[in-house]
Amino acid sequence: MTTKLPTEDRPIQLDQVISEQVELLLGPYSGEKLERAQKAVLTVYHSDFLGGYSEVVERYREAIREAVV
Repeated sequence: MTTKLPTEDRPIQLDQVISEQVELLLGPYSGEKLERAQKAVLTVYHSDFLGGYSEVVERYREAIREAVV
């Protein structure tokens, strides 16, 4: 299965539930918009944000939305 999750030297490691949700969020995008969305995912990934699953997924959702506008 191919993934749209961004990679650094290897694919980033997310909790399975969060990973599935981020994949769904990235699903509609391709090309330049996908690249911008992936950069936004990396920004959230490298942040020190802590929260429950829904809060973390919402953080990814918002970052992706802002990146592709």
